[in-house]
Amino acid sequence: MRGADVVIGDTEYDAAEYPSRLGWGHTCADDAVELAMRAKVKHLFLFHHDPDHQDEKMVAMIMRAEERVAAAGSSMMVSAAREGAELEL
Repeated sequence: MRGADVVIGDTEYDAAEYPSRLGWGHTCADDAVELAMRAKVKHLFLFHHDPDHQDEKMVAMIMRAEERVAAAGSSMMVSAAREGAELEL
């Protein structure tokens, strides 16, 4: 992952949800953001969204990720992966 231009990371849960879902095979978005920043990833896409999450929850998760990135002084971009989205490499 180190230095990758794009990483699409499983980020189904936020930090509040994650403790009650340990062992379910999915990742906390906050942990994925931290790992991607340490690896100097250029663009992290959050994906594998919980089907119970509404759009507002997804927006809040992206905003939290962007805040963490800014607070760390990182230039990494964060986006939500979504059906039909295209990324030209």
